[in-house]
Amino acid sequence: MGMCKPSGGVEKVTGKLGSLNRWGKPNSRYDLYNERGEHIQSRWYGPNGAVIHNRDYNHGGKIHDHEWIFDDKKGPIRSIGHDLPIDQIFVRRDLDMIRKTKLVNCDVCGQPIWIDQYGNGDECPVCGWRQSEESAEHPNVAGILNIPSLNSARELYRQGKPFIADFTDFIEACENYGEVEFTYKQIRYGVWGEKGFIVLHERITGKTIGVYTSMEDFKNNAKINGILLKDLWTFVENTDFLQG
Repeated sequence: MGMCKPSGGVEKVTGKLGSLNRWGKPNSRYDLYNERGEHIQSRWYGPNGAVIHNRDYNHGGKIHDHEWIFDDKKGPIRSIGHDLPIDQIFVRRDLDMIRKTKLVNCDVCGQPIWIDQYGNGDECPVCGWRQSEESAEHPNVAGILNIPSLNSARELYRQGKPFIADFTDFIEACENYGEVEFTYKQIRYGVWGEKGFIVLHERITGKTIGVYTSMEDFKNNAKINGILLKDLWTFVENTDFLQG
């Protein structure tokens, strides 16, 4: 597949960061533009239509690349960021092996859902949980295909609440995955590690809110508008892995 001039063509999409799907037209590239007409992201899809690469054009104020790989346990995951040109980054092509072939019950709500050979599934159509064999094996660990842990999600579902991770689960997910985001007062904030530091910034504007020396420093001292993040967490509206 040609990375710069894909044989499947180029699709132009208007939306916001996080709008592009993990599946698209085989051997193609989707270019995402915001409502102001600014090119904010490109996403490449492999021979079977699965995403294989992201390029973000305003990731912390610079161009940032991510390849998508398959972990033998977790299934499709997005790698750490790279500053290399896209044609210098190794991209795996064996995506056709990942198929959803087994029907099981969702670990949270019991809805039948299809999983792949690794025990992973897409979002449950009823509760939104991403089925994960590893989450079932480690139900108190956050950041395995979902931000909250399985046991936290079960309790949230029992209470009729959305799957918004508590502050402890969010920190653990960030430690396990490396790049996460949350929404507060309708503003998306990203958190990731860069050159040994933890960066907090606004996703849409790219404005850096704070830089911290460690995850412990972030956990204890991160603030938004002068309020400690851990003190305002009950007002957070959404938690997720960092979207492109």
